[in-house]
Amino acid sequence: MSRFLLPFLLFNYLAADGLSDFKAALVRYTAKSTIKGTLEVQTWSRQGKGKDATEMRGQASAWVEYGPQGLQMRWNRPFLNQLDQEARLRTKGTPQNNQVSNALWHMDLRKTYDLLDASKNLSLILEIATFQSEGLEPLNGRTTRVLRFSVPQSGVPERLHRWIKEFNSTAKIWIDKEGNPLSYWQSTHIKARAFLVTSFEQTQEQSVTYSRTADNLVCLSVEEKQEFGGGGEYNSSRTIRTFSPQ
Repeated sequence: MSRFLLPFLLFNYLAADGLSDFKAALVRYTAKSTIKGTLEVQTWSRQGKGKDATEMRGQASAWVEYGPQGLQMRWNRPFLNQLDQEARLRTKGTPQNNQVSNALWHMDLRKTYDLLDASKNLSLILEIATFQSEGLEPLNGRTTRVLRFSVPQSGVPERLHRWIKEFNSTAKIWIDKEGNPLSYWQSTHIKARAFLVTSFEQTQEQSVTYSRTADNLVCLSVEEKQEFGGGGEYNSSRTIRTFSPQ
């Protein structure tokens, strides 16, 4: 390729209005078709540090179906039997470290709905976030358009705003040449102080991979990480949700 042609193509790529393309793409996802598949959740959590730290893991899966009739989730009999076994162990004071019940808490209706109809959640983000810039970044070995946003502290309860001393939340959305979302990333960092003596610090990070299934935009994977420290306490967690269409 000519060394004069490459800058010309790059200029045309950047000159496109990625934000408008992205908004137009979201409208095209009508979610009128029924999609089915398996939802799997894996969780890891850690409380404390050093030799006194305790760790818990969890893994669970469910059959999900989403369409014009609504959302359905089904669990098989072995899964329910495992729940019964874990309940009995807890009553004896000997809970298992790797429990389906640990993961089940993260398989709630709201998160599952957002995973299977991702365009609605992205539209909500557009309503609250402030667009910052557009550029090019590599994604899975290819150059992709990326939209950058700043996100307000709307997810923080208003009664806690007075304690917050620092808040920073940014997001990125990678899109293809037609504006279809490919991936999403958000990082939030909060520093707070209560009663002038107790300090808290929290970091959250979310990474999402999207795919088009029929006329639906679905999340193939969602990974969430969180760390919290303050008041003599420390805990961290990691959750991965994956959807396998069938």
